[in-house]
Amino acid sequence: MPQAHKREAKARHARIIQLTELQLATGLRASEARQITWADVTQDDHGVVWVTVRPEISKTKVGRTIPVLVPEVGKRLLARKGKDEELVIPQPNSGKPWDKAGVHKAVRDYYEGVAGTSEDLAFLKKIRSHAWRGALNTITAPHLRPDIRAAYFGHTEKVNARAYTDHVNVRPMMKAVEALTQRE
Repeated sequence: MPQAHKREAKARHARIIQLTELQLATGLRASEARQITWADVTQDDHGVVWVTVRPEISKTKVGRTIPVLVPEVGKRLLARKGKDEELVIPQPNSGKPWDKAGVHKAVRDYYEGVAGTSEDLAFLKKIRSHAWRGALNTITAPHLRPDIRAAYFGHTEKVNARAYTDHVNVRPMMKAVEALTQRE
């Protein structure tokens, strides 16, 4: 029985890392990321990996196709590509969709556990996966018009400005993710 628990925990941790990478490289909502299928993941002639958020899985019911902004994440994503109908981020030990409450609890528990391993990662006690949207929005704000950022993240300019643009230094978050991905 303990071996089964270890395998389950490892599978859950691996899935949360995959989810976190996908969110930090795209700004997807967890509710969107958990419903993306491999048919929604493509690569163009220039090697850029794209993710399509279908209208039926978008919070706003408006579909969009967005690039994976971190090439290494795109490569790792493609390296594990499955059948078109399979989910990219299913439940850890099944091919079934993760329920909303389950994915959020798993991420919270994992982030809090990681936060306890280092003072540099203590900020993870307070954030959740949705924070990647704000971080990406803030990082890209000086470089992209508000309408482009709003379209990318799938909401209005007003919501974008009010809820997703923060002028707080997000470099510690970026360094922490880099450190986590280098441990693999």
